[in-house]
Amino acid sequence: MASITSALKKHMRTSGELVMAFMKELMKTSDEFGPPPAAAVEAFREVLPDVVKNLSLWVVPPNGNKRQKMNPKMHHGMNYNRVPSESVGKLNKMSQNIADTLCQCVTLGLISEADQIISKMLSEIHKIPVEHIDEVVLVFLKRVHTQISKQEANLTNSRFQLLFQHSLAIYIDRFVKPEPAKPTNWTRSTRGCGCIHCKDLDAFLRSPNTQEFRCNSGVKPRAHLESMLIQDYGDFKFETDKRRSPHTLIITKTTLNGQYTREHQAWDQRVKMAVARMTELGVEPLKKLLGDQFDATFGLKWIRLGAHNSVTRPLNRRAQVPVDDIEVITID
Repeated sequence: MASITSALKKHMRTSGELVMAFMKELMKTSDEFGPPPAAAVEAFREVLPDVVKNLSLWVVPPNGNKRQKMNPKMHHGMNYNRVPSESVGKLNKMSQNIADTLCQCVTLGLISEADQIISKMLSEIHKIPVEHIDEVVLVFLKRVHTQISKQEANLTNSRFQLLFQHSLAIYIDRFVKPEPAKPTNWTRSTRGCGCIHCKDLDAFLRSPNTQEFRCNSGVKPRAHLESMLIQDYGDFKFETDKRRSPHTLIITKTTLNGQYTREHQAWDQRVKMAVARMTELGVEPLKKLLGDQFDATFGLKWIRLGAHNSVTRPLNRRAQVPVDDIEVITID
């Protein structure tokens, strides 16, 4: 056993994928000819810490460590960047390795090791760039589900349920986000450029109680202020009082709120995208994998009601894995 473990750890430093392939074939052979030898299981257990350390759902794009700039429309949820095509193959392969390793741990009864893998994956989901989380998380969960099905494992296994419940909860929290609240006062988003006139304009826009703003100035400052509001021109009423010189620009907030309308339309689109993506995993399998959290998760109930106020939210403190730390999850 010592020689097997030593060889595996040696190759682990140069090719984790080679070790994974070896262990996969070993377990596959064992499935065909009986239980795996104790030495093989122990060797697998010995190299797992190094294997887990190298598991990652996020494949850095080939153009370096810099994250890609978000598409300008992403702010409104209209267009999320896709994972670079060069990285899709790596993502699929890594997701498969993670799924294989997790399922082998559950099959072999390596419960502590399975918990460590789940904890690492939840931490990874917290760290995936938000513009890619939609694609990455669903690719990973689809691979896990496929592997579970191949092994004819129990979909109601508490480890698999924990992974799917918390992964999808974090995914919904980060991708869909809470439903935008309809404004109940006159507060608007600031638009100014930072100049002295725009500072006064922004103070007016931030005010929840002020509906009217006056600027007694020349033509250029007045035109400049109007240009700052051009994106939501219909949200404001513009008048010019010409009784005195210089003239006075009067800006009045209306009951329209273009920003809220755009944000809610974007949120509604993300809701539909999330439901469609989860449906791809299969409704019936998800009923087993999500257990009593199926309705709350698939219906996005806690998001619709407000993530911080709803008692139906399936996340508990164990799903809130720190971004830069790995908390080992245990199940009572």
